[in-house]
Amino acid sequence: MKFIAMKSKIRIEKLDGALHIRYRWMVLSLMPLMVVFTSVCIGMPAYLMYLGQPIMPEYGIWGQRVLYFVMGFCLYFTLVFFFNRSDIHINSEELTIRHLPFPWIKGNKRLPVSEIHDLAVKRKVTKSREGTHEKFYLIAKLQNGETFELLSIPNQSQEETKLLEETLDEFVLDIRKNEA
Repeated sequence: MKFIAMKSKIRIEKLDGALHIRYRWMVLSLMPLMVVFTSVCIGMPAYLMYLGQPIMPEYGIWGQRVLYFVMGFCLYFTLVFFFNRSDIHINSEELTIRHLPFPWIKGNKRLPVSEIHDLAVKRKVTKSREGTHEKFYLIAKLQNGETFELLSIPNQSQEETKLLEETLDEFVLDIRKNEA
């Protein structure tokens, strides 16, 4: 097993001819906001139900149901960004992407390695009033010319993404050599 240590939320391991990449979604700078938001999403409805007071009585039962749905939706997204991770597993046969422990919108994916032409990291820079923001994408270029986004990686350093790209390129070359 070869472990490549990184300072950030990305962990890369090579084990038994396979490459494992784990990306943690949690943003530590937002942790206090997440704790407050989670407490409000859980605490406010629980407290109001304990008091026996209807929430927004002027809107009736449907207003309460919509409010509970919105709070549950917000709580779900808070928990997802607090606990989720993306696991990418690449071996000689297929590339697998899983989002754990909560399901995510983009879903889990599988790609046969034979369809992959190249794996790379793409940089996207956006400018706004708040400043310039960099976001990196782990992409797979397929044999038919399509580009497939595997993972978005915000707030990473250039060195870490370069290391990730070099590791992926090296692994893909090793797979290609073993096939030949």
